Parts: sequence; C-alpha cells; structure tokens
Amino acid sequence: MTFVNPLRDPHDRRLGQIAGPSGLVIFGVTGDLSRKKLMPAVYDLANRGLLPPGFALVGFARREWKDQDFLAVVRESVTKYARTPFREDVWRQLAEGIRFVEGDFDDDAAFDRL
Repeated sequence: MTFVNPLRDPHDRRLGQIAGPSGLVIFGVTGDLSRKKLMPAVYDLANRGLLPPGFALVGFARREWKDQDFLAVVRESVTKYARTPFREDVWRQLAEGIRFVEGDFDDDAAFDRL
C-alpha cells in the first residue's frame, strides 16, 4: 500500500532525497510523550519509507531496562498509537536499530555509554 501526502508538492525535488545513516535519541523515553507521539511517529516514517537504511532509535532513561525491554515498549506503543497500519516487515527492519541506554542526566558515564 502506498501513502500519498496531499500537501507534498510533486515539483519539489528536495523531498525525494533520503538522508544518510542517522539516529534519534529520545531523552526521558519512558514518558507519555514518547509512548503516544514520538515512537509511533518514528514508526510511521519507517512505514512510509522515509527513514534511511540503518536508522537508529535510542532511548535514554533511568529505568533498569535492557534493549529487549525497550523493544517491547516501542512495539506496544506503535501497535497502539501509530497512524499507519502495523507491518511486521517494517517493524523487523526498524527494530534492528533500537537500543536503550540507562542513565541519569547528571551522570557523565551514562553519556559516555550513549
């Protein structure tokens, strides 16, 4: 299924270019904003083919989570709040770049791990 943005100008050549490898770090990732808005929006971009290959999503928070714990939270969030249909193939590709870093904002070692 192809999604078409009605606001997109077909003559704008900038929109057809996809950025090189990149990532997004969400600080305080355990909050409602992340669960209800940010994580689903990242999935929607992936579902529309608008994220570059190798995109990384990194969550940063004080919780004692492992990558798998964070992965489960992200999956639950996108299945519940994403605006585009959930597709397992898109999820698998996005999930390859999902990581979690435990830390506090005043902990220099946490930022080194990040």
